[in-house]
Amino acid sequence: MTEEQLAEIRQRIQEIEDQDFAKKANTLLDEIIANDQALSNQTRNLNEFIAESRRDREADRERIAFNEMRLDVFRERILMQDERFNTIQQNIERNTRDIAEVQILATQVLQAQQISVQQAEADRAVMSEILQYLRNQYPGNGRGGTNQ
Repeated sequence: MTEEQLAEIRQRIQEIEDQDFAKKANTLLDEIIANDQALSNQTRNLNEFIAESRRDREADRERIAFNEMRLDVFRERILMQDERFNTIQQNIERNTRDIAEVQILATQVLQAQQISVQQAEADRAVMSEILQYLRNQYPGNGRGGTNQ
């Protein structure tokens, strides 16, 4: 083989290597571009997911704040109901005491009336006896009896 043939073979090998390198470089570049696009898509998807998660968290915070507000109102109502219950219970206890006192007073009034009735009957009996005595002692004293 001559020098010229060797040089031609070397040049041909170099061209083949250059073409092979160019193909490999293009293939790698295509893979890099595809990977970059995939990474961009995944980054965009991830950013959208993060944004959606933030919106969801904000909505959750708003719902939690609203529910806490409702819970505070509910607690306030419970406290008001408890106060009303205590007031009603105190009123019931006071009314029960008042009823007991009224019953005692009614019993005392009834006893006083019974005593008054008994006293009035006793007084009437005494007055009847006095009247009878006076009629017997003074029979003609304007009652159709004889005058003396």
